[in-house]
Amino acid sequence: MLTGDRAGSVQQDGLFAAGLRSYVRAVTRALRVEPEAAWCEVAEMSTAYVAVRERAIDYPNRDVMLLWDERIGWIVALEPKPDEEPVVLGHISGDVVPAAADVARAVAAVLTAQTVQPDRGPEHKADPGHVRAEILAYALPVVVEQTVQFPRPA
Repeated sequence: MLTGDRAGSVQQDGLFAAGLRSYVRAVTRALRVEPEAAWCEVAEMSTAYVAVRERAIDYPNRDVMLLWDERIGWIVALEPKPDEEPVVLGHISGDVVPAAADVARAVAAVLTAQTVQPDRGPEHKADPGHVRAEILAYALPVVVEQTVQFPRPA
């Protein structure tokens, strides 16, 4: 049995995982991508992946992916071939956890750019506490939904 701080940490990790899943689902909806085309992982460095349906105008024969990690946020890249590193098409600047609609607009802008600009990477280092709070906010609807569906016995 977990007690004290460890129990609170496990519970918060579970909420963070629920929040990250909910956030990634919101991004897939905004991109009009099936949820099965995405995954996320909560670990020492939490990450997410979304397979993008559209292709970049300069790379019509290559699949595109969207990658997220809690330090830098989202990048748009070409799916790598077995013998190459991903080609980064762009970094979604601003907040590490932008609204899903903002992600979709940024992806569309990157994909329709006529030339790929070298990626400058994130504009700032993410504050881990701020990122965690933003992701945890996505867990709230999940927690409320589960509470409504599975009320605790009196």
